[in-house]
Amino acid sequence: MVDDQDNELPAGEIGEIVIRGHNVMKGYWKNTEATEAAMRGGWFHSGDLARTDEDGYYFIVDRKTDMIIRVVTTSTPARSKMSSTSTRRSPRWR
Repeated sequence: MVDDQDNELPAGEIGEIVIRGHNVMKGYWKNTEATEAAMRGGWFHSGDLARTDEDGYYFIVDRKTDMIIRVVTTSTPARSKMSSTSTRRSPRWR
């Protein structure tokens, strides 16, 4: 866990989880800027904010950056089935 200047934090302090290893991603597909932002000093910066206790357990408390994607579509099951199985519409749906 590190602070915003990548300094390691003691137990109880909230910081960003960073990880490294041969099994951690090498980068974002065709996105050099995002890769450079996430991979600093050989560590992957997860964006997860957490704290540890004295026993070394992690408690995730937030995200450093949040993204909410919401798609709202209202449909009845009959309309969903009809649109996926036929290109002709029943007269009752006109």
